[in-house]
Amino acid sequence: MKVISLQGIEKRMDKQVHIGPLTFQIDPGTITALVGNNGAGKSTLIRILTGKVFPDKGVIHRFDQLYSENEWKKDIGYVPQTAIGYEQFSLKQLGELYQIGYKNWSKDTFNRLIEAFNLPKNKKFETLSVGMQKKGLILLALSHSTKLLILDEPLSGVDLESQELITKELVSYMDEDPNRSILFATHIPEEVKQLADYIVCMKRGTVTGQYEKDHLIQKFKRLWISGSEEKIRNLPGVINVNINGGYWEVMTEQIELTEVALRKENLHVISEQTISITEVLRILV
Repeated sequence: MKVISLQGIEKRMDKQVHIGPLTFQIDPGTITALVGNNGAGKSTLIRILTGKVFPDKGVIHRFDQLYSENEWKKDIGYVPQTAIGYEQFSLKQLGELYQIGYKNWSKDTFNRLIEAFNLPKNKKFETLSVGMQKKGLILLALSHSTKLLILDEPLSGVDLESQELITKELVSYMDEDPNRSILFATHIPEEVKQLADYIVCMKRGTVTGQYEKDHLIQKFKRLWISGSEEKIRNLPGVINVNINGGYWEVMTEQIELTEVALRKENLHVISEQTISITEVLRILV
């Protein structure tokens, strides 16, 4: 079963904003990070996945079926980037509304998370800090049993202690059901490193790649090599070469191919270093 499958999705919002065609999938039991610079199309894609916006072209399969709106929405928890539309409500009022809208609403989970996140029940959202608003939105999404969580910048504006609490709850959400999945958009490399199994990269409205995170990081290396500059620059996988301390500092995105070529060319590696997730993401986006 595929949790989400996109096939040739396209959407034009205006003359400047167009995304697609997009084709990728999300498997059960996985956490996928959606990364890209501002304007890459991440939020528009999330709005399409959650039914806030309808695509102009293509097909979305949710849970391997073409659900009607009411059928699939009960199985998706959504956390928007901002609390627009929630301002005049308190968490108590929102909890009551969600309880009416979702048959799988858990009042026990709702009350437990209010205490764990140290949030007031009766204050309007507009009076809360950005971090408290984000915790409130995440609390609401976690309080009804779903198959998929879609989160738009879930840790943005949240203090470090609250980030740890939220991360713990997201891990617990996954542990409760091996078929659950999470898709989250983020600008925070540490969030990708800590949570993601897979990375989907977007650039200028298109998906430029979908990667298994650990395998991706292992493919990137920084090497210090002695030898001919011409040979080094022509090595397969090499994306950057600089002179550093009498040796060539080389960055490769295909370490296995580069190592084979190094042996063939009889080039000597002085040292090597794993590249951080921050650098990898910067290269990809």
